[in-house]
Amino acid sequence: SRATIGNEATMGRNTSVGSDASIGQRLLLGYASTVAGGAVIGDDFTVGNLASIGRATIEDGVVVARSAVIGDGTSILNGTILGPETTIGTNCLIGSNVRLRKKSEIESNVTVGSSSRIGRDV
Repeated sequence: SRATIGNEATMGRNTSVGSDASIGQRLLLGYASTVAGGAVIGDDFTVGNLASIGRATIEDGVVVARSAVIGDGTSILNGTILGPETTIGTNCLIGSNVRLRKKSEIESNVTVGSSSRIGRDV
């Protein structure tokens, strides 16, 4: 079926949102970014250029910088900020208010506790 996108969405050129994706209010999706079908994303979601969001669940107020990758089955809780070129594997749980620095990589099946600050690979 079709993707559902809330009001006040701004999408850059060459973006793609897959079927069955559900995105809340006030989306800002950067140039050439993709959101996979089946992704569930809350309100006030900001994604930089060239980012790739898998079949993930992302709560309200999450910011994803340019060239970030989020794997399928991953859940990201509210208030989290992912730095540029961050990669999160599949089936991860990222707690609320987490900060991931530029080029951090989180392997698959990892849980990151709320309010953590990650500056290296995990």
